[in-house]
Amino acid sequence: MNNLLGDDIVIGSYSDGKVAPSLFHYSNKKLEPVLSEINPSYVLRHDEYYYVTAEHQDGTISTLDKNFKVLSKVKTMGDDPCHLSIDNTGSFLVATNYSSASAIIYRLTNHIPSSVHSLITH
Repeated sequence: MNNLLGDDIVIGSYSDGKVAPSLFHYSNKKLEPVLSEINPSYVLRHDEYYYVTAEHQDGTISTLDKNFKVLSKVKTMGDDPCHLSIDNTGSFLVATNYSSASAIIYRLTNHIPSSVHSLITH
């Protein structure tokens, strides 16, 4: 029988507003907590890195390596980030913020958000 979940999945789950295990890695038929974060609303994998938004006021983006070690954490300059995307060249990371109706574009240096390229507010 085929495994419907695949072999390597990262799952985010809202917590009760406290810092609690809320990011899980499913691999080898095991589900294990890998990060304690408040409300990870979006998880993006690019190459061997993960980008995770924390949905709250003054939202954040955490960059994780393939072993789920936090490499950096930057602000989304808005409230309740809900989506992440990386351009085709792997040079820019875009985060959108639901409650503040804004988007931020970070320049990526060695896969890490290094400087703000643009901040767009509607």
